[in-house]
Amino acid sequence: MRLVKDIDKKGIFFYWSNPYSSDVRISPRLPCIELAKEWRDKHLFSLYKGDERRRSHIDRRLDKTKRKQVDKALFYYRQRPEGRRSTDKPLTVDIDLVADKVQLYS
Repeated sequence: MRLVKDIDKKGIFFYWSNPYSSDVRISPRLPCIELAKEWRDKHLFSLYKGDERRRSHIDRRLDKTKRKQVDKALFYYRQRPEGRRSTDKPLTVDIDLVADKVQLYS
């Protein structure tokens, strides 16, 4: 899945698209990047067919207090401090259509 940032008359919005074509939307129109992350997490967890070992879909490393506790407890270098799952990684916009459209509308 690729995150697309787009703009229209109502304003800026985000949506998830097919990895092979940005024209094919697989998510609804999402008004902010936080809701895009939440939609992605729920969608990916719904696709998993095995037994889920996680009790919560929320990544505990996002909480600064818990993150400090975990970091203090670890004395070795961690290769992936953000987590192993794709839902634990920071979200970035893959395709930004806003810049092109703003120039077009100006």
